[in-house]
Amino acid sequence: MKSTFIITFVACIAFVLADYCPTVAVPAAIINGQCPSSYAAVVTTGPFRFSLSNGFRFDYAYVKTNTQCRLVTTQGQQTCYYVTSQGSQYTVWFTGSKGCDLIKKVYFYTSNCATTTSAPTATATPTVAPTTTLTPTTTETPTPTTTVPPTTTQTPTTTTAPTTTEPPTTSTVAPTTTAPPDPFEVIGIIRVEEISNGNRLGYVSKDLNVDGSYVLDITDEILNLLVVQGTASMPQAQFTALNQPDSLKSILALSRGISSIGMDLGPDSSNYCLLTGVNNATEPGQPPYEFPTEYPYYTSSVFGSETPIWYVDPVTFALTPTWINTDSQEAQGTSLVVKDSTRTIALTGDIAGYNAMYYNGDTSPVREVQLYIELTNVSRRRDYFKRVNL
Repeated sequence: MKSTFIITFVACIAFVLADYCPTVAVPAAIINGQCPSSYAAVVTTGPFRFSLSNGFRFDYAYVKTNTQCRLVTTQGQQTCYYVTSQGSQYTVWFTGSKGCDLIKKVYFYTSNCATTTSAPTATATPTVAPTTTLTPTTTETPTPTTTVPPTTTQTPTTTTAPTTTEPPTTSTVAPTTTAPPDPFEVIGIIRVEEISNGNRLGYVSKDLNVDGSYVLDITDEILNLLVVQGTASMPQAQFTALNQPDSLKSILALSRGISSIGMDLGPDSSNYCLLTGVNNATEPGQPPYEFPTEYPYYTSSVFGSETPIWYVDPVTFALTPTWINTDSQEAQGTSLVVKDSTRTIALTGDIAGYNAMYYNGDTSPVREVQLYIELTNVSRRRDYFKRVNL
C-alpha cells in the first residue's frame, strides 16, 4: 500500500487600501432650519477656518445664516460665500455681494481617507490525499499461446489548493479645489453706471458738496475725480481717498444721511446713507459707529458710519457696499442711487420712499446705479497725488 500526502499551504494575505475615499453625493444647496448633524467641526466666529487631520479630505461646508444653511464647495466661487484652501487649512469667506446674509456659523464636512482594511489571515492546513490500494494481478496457467498480462496504470490523485481572490482596488479622485483669485491692491477712479441701461453717468467727484458728501461728476476731467486705493477679491474691504488734503477725512465711508430718520436700511424705509469721508475705520461686519464725518455744518454732531463695507469683483471690478443695521444684520434690498438734480450718491432700501421723503416736489429722476473701479496708470505714491493736486 502506498500513501501519498499532498500538503497545501494557503499564504497569509494582507492588503491595505491606501488613499481610498468614498465618493460623496452633492447635498442640497439650501436647507431651511438646522444643518446636517454629520459635520466634522463647527466654527462660530471669524475667521471661519478649519484644519484637516492627516488622512482626511474636505468635502463641503454649510454656512448657517439666520434661517438657512447654504452649501459651499470648492467648485468655484458661489454668489454669497466661497472657500479657499492652503495646505490642510480651509477657510470660508463672505463675498459681500448684495442680498447675501452674513455668516453666523460654518459647518465643515470631511471624509476619512486613511481607513486601513486587512483581509483575514488564512491558517495553513495540511491536506492528506486519500490512500489508493492496488488490486494484485492474477497470472493464468501457461498454455501454448503466450498471454501478456494487462498493464495496470495508476491514476494520480490531484489536490487543488483553494484560490484566494483579492478585492479590486477602488480609485477615487479627490475634487479639484478652485480658489478665487488672491486679494490684490487696486487704485483707480470710481465710474458710475445706470443699472437699467448700462450707460455711464460719470465718475465720483473728489470735491464734496455743501453737505460734505461725494457727488457725481459729469465733466470726465481727471483732475476733478476721486482717486481711491483698496483691495479687490476680498469681502469687507476698505478704501482710502488718495487725492484729498490732510485736512479732509480720507477713509471712504457710508454715513447716515443728514435728514435720515434712522440708521437702519431696508424695504419700506426712507432712511438713507451718503458717500462721505471719515478719519476712523470701523470693524468689519459690525453696526454703524458714531463719530464725526465730513458734514461741514454738523461738526459737533456724530453720525453712524461704516467703512470696511466694500467688495470689488476681481473680474468686473464692480464696487458693491454692504450695510449692517443696528441689530447687526445685513440690510436687505439696498440700492445705490443718484438724484439728477443734486447728483448726490446715496444708499437706500426704498428708492421711491427716499425720493418722496427728501425730494418732495422735485420731479428729476432718481437713478439706481452700480459703481466700478476704473484702474488708473498714475503713480501709487500718495505724495504724487498731492503734488499734482489731483
